Amino acid sequence: MRIRHTAIVEVVVNAIQAIDAKAVSNGQVLIRAYRSAQLETDGSLPDILSFEIEDNGIGFTDENRDSFDTLYSDFKIRDGGKGFGRFTCLKYFDRLQVESDYLKGDGYIHRSFRMGKGKEIIVDESNVPSTVSDSKTVVRLDWLRTGKSIDKRLDTVARILVEKLLPYFITSDYSCPRIVLSEADGSDAVVLNDFVSNQISSVIQEIPLTRESFELKAGEATRPRHDFADRNASLMNFQVTTVFSANAPNASNTTPAAMPANVSA
Repeated sequence: MRIRHTAIVEVVVNAIQAIDAKAVSNGQVLIRAYRSAQLETDGSLPDILSFEIEDNGIGFTDENRDSFDTLYSDFKIRDGGKGFGRFTCLKYFDRLQVESDYLKGDGYIHRSFRMGKGKEIIVDESNVPSTVSDSKTVVRLDWLRTGKSIDKRLDTVARILVEKLLPYFITSDYSCPRIVLSEADGSDAVVLNDFVSNQISSVIQEIPLTRESFELKAGEATRPRHDFADRNASLMNFQVTTVFSANAPNASNTTPAAMPANVSA
């Protein structure tokens, strides 16, 4: 993956896992891009500076909160997490802010905090009763750090996200939540699920294995990607790894939530 998109993927994966934990059929992840107010002199799109990722999952429960506040948490190891993905967010963005409503007892609680840059992982935390009728979480990745950059075109960002989240979209017997990328006001929306169906499904090919073990050399699995025209080749390479994993011994228990290891930079 292009490293600068790592933080977005990390938050989206957490959103998908929160929706899976809630076990709802109408799961949705909304990714909104916030651009610089400064217009480009050549009339091109302004830079993307921040992202907001909203999901209607289980919310930042006490268990999720305590996991977030642990330096190297093993809470999501069973889901393929490594326990430190959240720290990559502050490598690329100056601020990570969380606003979440979650069910506790007979009512909802609104939890708000930001991720600290010093010894404390959670700072400026507040927990107050909420009048909402459903749980959700909004994570803000604010102010892309100096020297970092994000592709300006949403369709390009969507393609990169789809490549790294591909197991969620194509795994059998799994229904991926609806993931939508848009401008801050909701315009120019790209539904990543449709992107997979319309533009990627035609280049996915399953390669059956005739034996339980195999060797895949790096030179055979990867090639430099220079432009959009090379998209098909890169996706095929990614899918080869996914299909082999799905057919490996004891892979019957593999779920999409166990696959974000493929998402890491």
